[in-house]
Amino acid sequence: MHYKQWRRNGEPRRRRTIAERFDDYWRPHPGPLESPCHLWGGALSDRGYGKIGSMRAHRFAWERAHGPIPEGMCVLHCCDVRACVNAEHLFLGTQLENIADRDSKGRAATVAGERNQSAKLNATDVERIRDMWRVGGVTQKAIAAHMGISHPTVNAIIKRRLWAHAA
Repeated sequence: MHYKQWRRNGEPRRRRTIAERFDDYWRPHPGPLESPCHLWGGALSDRGYGKIGSMRAHRFAWERAHGPIPEGMCVLHCCDVRACVNAEHLFLGTQLENIADRDSKGRAATVAGERNQSAKLNATDVERIRDMWRVGGVTQKAIAAHMGISHPTVNAIIKRRLWAHAA
C-alpha cells in the first residue's frame, strides 16, 4: 500500500465513496431561485459535462435520485447547462430524442453556411459558382482556382451536397 493510504495511527485510510465525493463538487447556481442549476465544480469533459471517476456527473445525479438508467437511454438536461447536476433538471430520453432536443434548441455541432465561423464562402459566392457552371465554358477546376477553394468543394456545391440551403 502507498503511504498516503494509511493514517498516522497505522490504520488504513477509508476510501471515500463516489457519493461522498459527488457532494463535495456541486454547488447551487446563484441565479433565479425557482429550481436553480446545481453546477458541477469538479473535473469537466472537453465538451463541458461534469465527470466523477469514469462517469458523467449528471448521469450519477440521475441514478442517485431516480435509480438505474435503463439500457439505451440518455440523461438529458432541460436547462441546457451541461455542468448542471440538479436531478430536477434531468430527464430520460432515447438518443434520437437527445438529438432532436439538441437540434430544436440550436445546439447542433455543425452550423451550415455563413453561420459557420470557418466558412470561406457566403451565399453570394455559392450563387456565383453555380451560375458560372450553369452558363458553361469554364471547368470546375477553373472555378475552384478563381474562388480560392478546392475542386471537390466546387463539385459538392454544384451537386448541392454542400450549401444545399443556398439558392
